[in-house]
Amino acid sequence: TLSGEGPPEFEEFAVELANTIVELATDGSRKRSHVESVLRSGAGLGKLREMIAAQGGDTSAFEQRDRLPRAREQRVFSARADGFIARFNALTVARASIALGAGRERKGGDPIDLGVGVVLRAKVGDRVHRGDPLAVLHGNDAARLNQAEHILATAVELTSESLRTPDLIIERLPAPAVVR
Repeated sequence: TLSGEGPPEFEEFAVELANTIVELATDGSRKRSHVESVLRSGAGLGKLREMIAAQGGDTSAFEQRDRLPRAREQRVFSARADGFIARFNALTVARASIALGAGRERKGGDPIDLGVGVVLRAKVGDRVHRGDPLAVLHGNDAARLNQAEHILATAVELTSESLRTPDLIIERLPAPAVVR
């Protein structure tokens, strides 16, 4: 999202969060349009680069994305039937990622493979047809890909009825009084 390549819903969430932070940190006079212009200008990406460099991190991946780890195989996970996505269980998607090697069940377990994971291509409320791509699994081992695919199949629930897309932000809690 900092480079304008993320899903629109995530960008909307990031802008809302940043706008709330700006409102809390200032007198509230800055508007959402200011946050959006900072995001589009690339200033946010520049600030992230600065923070990584300040901590001794390697910022070359910003210019050379081909240096990032990549999985040897990509497998499309498709809808098994027609319908509307009623549920995409996030914990189950995380377990599929762990099965690929993108995380650990326990601290100190297997090393994390930075090139693997699950990329969702559909979301709750979407109408899908049998065979439509719902996700792409990135993996380096056929057995792990098979296991992740089996796990992911239990994460998706379809319904025959059209659904309203859930609100991105359900509720805003009131900000505590800030003494300036």
